[in-house]
Amino acid sequence: MVNMQTEKYLVWEPGENGHLLVYCRRLVDYAIEQGLDLSVALSRDALGSEAYQRHFDSDDSQARAISISGQRNLLSLLRREGITTLIVPHADPLLHYLLFISFKKIKMNLLVMQDPQWEARTAQTALLRGLRLRLKQLFIMLLGRRPSVTLRKLGPPTSTSVKVVPDPVLISELDTTISIADLHLGVETFWFGIVGGISPHKNPMLVATALRVLAASTSRRIGLAFIGPISAELAGLESDARDLLAETSVEFISRDRILSNSEMNAVISQLDCVVMAYSTHAPNSTAWKAACIGTRFVAAGSSQYQLFAQLTERGIVVDLELASLVDAMNRALQSPPPEILPMPDDRFASRLLAP
Repeated sequence: MVNMQTEKYLVWEPGENGHLLVYCRRLVDYAIEQGLDLSVALSRDALGSEAYQRHFDSDDSQARAISISGQRNLLSLLRREGITTLIVPHADPLLHYLLFISFKKIKMNLLVMQDPQWEARTAQTALLRGLRLRLKQLFIMLLGRRPSVTLRKLGPPTSTSVKVVPDPVLISELDTTISIADLHLGVETFWFGIVGGISPHKNPMLVATALRVLAASTSRRIGLAFIGPISAELAGLESDARDLLAETSVEFISRDRILSNSEMNAVISQLDCVVMAYSTHAPNSTAWKAACIGTRFVAAGSSQYQLFAQLTERGIVVDLELASLVDAMNRALQSPPPEILPMPDDRFASRLLAP
């Protein structure tokens, strides 16, 4: 009799970023749907975090979570659990580690979230940053030559490449009926908002400045909402934004809190326009969420980021500079909500868990 080894999957995520835990939760749910044997290895900090409570510690989660302390315990964990496939949904910071170790008889499915090719197209990259990007490209090339490694890159849902994994857009029919009780978004006010984790690359003060300029040229009641956890790098953001908008008619609210995926969808549905003024080049799910919910959005950023946002065929897409942002937000103020975009299929989980 042939002894067929049962496939056992392990998702490894050393960080505690809420968006990455959404990735892990989606992989868990898909594995349950498909009857796969899957566990998730998370750090002790992640297991004790509010983000974990939001995304995993609920009655409907059947995740088997394993605590792991750093990279040094990964090999022993893989052997002890009899893992046949390791999935790393955010491989970027771990490429060098994964390159210089050998997992015998273990397949690796790796997701590169920030393709260095996008960054490499930008002009005048600093010397050190350019060196890091070249090293990353080298690590990706060398890992890609291994028969046991499958490398995929984050990209838009419209891509036809089997090497591309779209950021998952997970929207339940019930999400848009959820009431976020403490938002108090007045119906007579047109609300612009920044949602999700608020960090410097989302340029919140640039958005606030654009609203200040826009308020001087419109009679409409407008508001600005920051809804999501504010990074430590932006200490004082709420008071700075209030001060900037103090002498204008712009209403301002801020909710510094972690959102579950359903709450994120609910917030997007309750805003009039989501503003994404991003100093990044990677695709993300926010524009697609807005398009699938039927909420206006403004996307300002690099030419590569604009390309991803344009693929939704929704929203207003402009350069990342003040005048363009003000014009785009004014156009959003005058426009009706867009038609709802059909939900993309779930290639995120199916491709990362492909045998």
